[in-house]
Amino acid sequence: MCPQDKLLHFAVCILLMLLAGTVLSLPAAIIVTAAVGVGKEIYDAYYGTGWSNGDLVADAIGVITYILIRIV
Repeated sequence: MCPQDKLLHFAVCILLMLLAGTVLSLPAAIIVTAAVGVGKEIYDAYYGTGWSNGDLVADAIGVITYILIRIV
């Protein structure tokens, strides 16, 4: 497990939420971001370093962080 990889997943999800959130509703942005994260893990499972639940947790934390920042 590479901490930099988890940080990258976290940051990319916040950025993706920011971008998707400008053109989509919040629920739609969450769905798009989650789909990208799961899609990346499916790709990794077949062609990359393997499936990582930790990456999905980092993705989810990124989405939740964006939502909390947006609320405040």
